[in-house]
Amino acid sequence: MYFTINQPHPLFRTYLDHRWVYLQPGERRQILVMIESLMGDQRFDKLTRQFQHGERRIMTTMRLSALGDTRATCTATVLGGASILAIAGIGTEFRRFDVHSGRSEGFVARSDTGAGASGPSSSP
Repeated sequence: MYFTINQPHPLFRTYLDHRWVYLQPGERRQILVMIESLMGDQRFDKLTRQFQHGERRIMTTMRLSALGDTRATCTATVLGGASILAIAGIGTEFRRFDVHSGRSEGFVARSDTGAGASGPSSSP
């Protein structure tokens, strides 16, 4: 059995821990699928810049198909698959994080600019 990936957005990469597996009839095996966004990686700034028009998230739907030789025909048959919705957001990191007397406080910054990340906050 082998796997194909339809990945329509150029800012995402997909990794499989196995591209081919040999299975006996009725046998099952888990395959690890990892998806990575190129957003925020300075090595790809030239490519990612064209997609950043103020978006906070970029989404794409990928298709993973499993094909195998069922011996019913002379070509591979689709045996299964999955659709995967991948969403890349703005990368953030803790610049400061402190805990005192059961309370915490800190500063969360955007990884790309170092500016404070905006978003909801909560207070007790």
